[in-house]
Amino acid sequence: MRKLFTMCLAILIAFVSLAQNKQLRLDPSQYDIPVKVDAGINNHPNINMPYNVTQSTKTVALAPQETEVGYTYYDLQSNSTLGNRFYRYADGSIGATWTGGMEATAFPDRGSFYNFWTELNDGSWGWEINPNDVGRIENERAGWPSYAPYGNNGELIVSHNGAGYNLYKRDQAGTGEWDKFSEYVSTKSTWPRVCVNNDVIHVLHYEELTDHGDIYYSRSADNGQTWSPHVETPHLIGSDYYHYLAFSSDRYIWAEPNNGVIAFGIFSNKSDIIIMKSENNGDTWEKIIPWEHPIPFFDYNTQIFDDTICAPTGAASIMIDDDGKCHIAFVVCRYIYTETGGSYTYWPASTCALYWNEDMPNFTDVNNQYDVLYVDRHTEYMDDGRCILAYGFDFDGDGSWYGTNGNEGITYYRTQGVINNISMAQVSLDRLVFAVCATDESVILTPAPYMAKRIYLCSYNFDEIYEEWRFDSSWVTDPDMVSFDLWSETVVEIDNAGWYGMIKGFVHNFDECVYPQILAQKVPAGELGGNFYVFYSIDQTPGEAIIEHARNPQYGIYTENTIVMWAEAMDFSGAKFPEIKPDGVDKYRSENKNLKVYPNPATNMVNISVEETVNCIIYNMAGQAVVKQVLSAGSNTVNISNLKTGVYFISAGNNNAKLIVE
Repeated sequence: MRKLFTMCLAILIAFVSLAQNKQLRLDPSQYDIPVKVDAGINNHPNINMPYNVTQSTKTVALAPQETEVGYTYYDLQSNSTLGNRFYRYADGSIGATWTGGMEATAFPDRGSFYNFWTELNDGSWGWEINPNDVGRIENERAGWPSYAPYGNNGELIVSHNGAGYNLYKRDQAGTGEWDKFSEYVSTKSTWPRVCVNNDVIHVLHYEELTDHGDIYYSRSADNGQTWSPHVETPHLIGSDYYHYLAFSSDRYIWAEPNNGVIAFGIFSNKSDIIIMKSENNGDTWEKIIPWEHPIPFFDYNTQIFDDTICAPTGAASIMIDDDGKCHIAFVVCRYIYTETGGSYTYWPASTCALYWNEDMPNFTDVNNQYDVLYVDRHTEYMDDGRCILAYGFDFDGDGSWYGTNGNEGITYYRTQGVINNISMAQVSLDRLVFAVCATDESVILTPAPYMAKRIYLCSYNFDEIYEEWRFDSSWVTDPDMVSFDLWSETVVEIDNAGWYGMIKGFVHNFDECVYPQILAQKVPAGELGGNFYVFYSIDQTPGEAIIEHARNPQYGIYTENTIVMWAEAMDFSGAKFPEIKPDGVDKYRSENKNLKVYPNPATNMVNISVEETVNCIIYNMAGQAVVKQVLSAGSNTVNISNLKTGVYFISAGNNNAKLIVE
């Protein structure tokens, strides 16, 4: 079994460690954002209503790469981490769900809106329900659905209903009546997430108690007739291990089960980062801690921090690969608790996105655990393989995160920071894709001075020689996207080649694009395909309409949100996804003068000249590695007698070249 997980950056992210008592370059008073619970969100009564809700007006234009999924005026899709809301079936169809509501302002029709992408009667592919008539699953007020396949060809969702949660299923995905087949009744609000493995249903939920909350786990192997365990705190994350204030709603997420393995992750700024993994469908669990909180049993009612701490924001993604190993991508930023009672301050511009998998060491520093998630950014490769995916984007290239004329219009979201969401997918055994939602200070929205959020993608390939993941710098480069080191004495510009700005140049220059989630068509290593779609919400006003906050310009402004599916091509043929080649850029598009190949064309032998010792790989047009050889500085002879006539690509270190074999 090949080793799949040690990861290095092939991109410089110069990033200086912030000492515990270092003076911040930003004025902290500008970013004092206390926790505020909006008690009115869940206090509306349940009422009966039709299953389809007709939207009023369409206000957002779409780009050619985008397809409408549905609409909503209710725009809070999560309090932190996004649940599993989209799923691709083996035949290429897609189930999609989101929290919807069209009757502002109280949203009595809030619920789990739904649509299904399938082959239509005329042989084309499209959404089962016209986006002008958005399908709604429940006949009572609900929301925050989580979606999973169920049975041979069925589907299942679990949704919050104000006091408890309900489970709905259909035996055939995309058709038939929804059956409310199980429910959990409580007097408190709950936020459920579901996964299904071998027809066993697993539900994780946070329940809001009188003065705190807890995370509970339930499991059913008989279609929801009985549950065992039922609403129990999972072993190893109960009161013996964590304070009762450690967790909150939506800071947890299920991975999609893979080869019988299930797992969920918890990403709270008041506890460890926790992965719970089971290889026997929930009978027993392994607890994995990538990062330990520096203050065990932290109680914000009675304790304060004596310094800032770098901790998770709640935005995260988790994935199980074919070997049963867990990968996580998560966002962190600076926090400090200077008052008791739950009030805290955070610094949005200190946000960064990190990647970790089980083959990497934990994030640990015995000398300074407060700061351990801020690894040394002055080296290109981390000694232990840990990786910073994104940090300090500078979209307008002026060397500052501030917007035009010095505006600092960070928009408030439940997930704090410049980077508000992150998603990841494995499209093949040797390719990972990440999506982040980041604040773009180059666009000032109305009302000013608030700035837009944009969605950016990057890709990583697995290097079989080094047995580690490497940033694919040959992917589409956005020349307008620059990182900078916010915490250095002087601004340090950093090259972020490989990040693809999928919204730039579209029709959404003055729209907010948020909540990205990736679906992938995974294929074996070396095979063509490995395509993916990105789902996200488009809003004309930044922020969240239902959240009252000094830094939320959208409070009370109910503009239509369009849920879209993005792909570079829309030519569906059965179950085959269109291959995404953003801007038509070739994977091996660049050649470097430091790499000399001669003769070219060649037959049995080719000479490759390099300036230093590097690993060389020759790929065929399908992306398969057909020759591997270590090259020494100077000229090297490489045997290509076994290669068929055709075009090949040479990768030697960071340099690439085309080779023609005759």
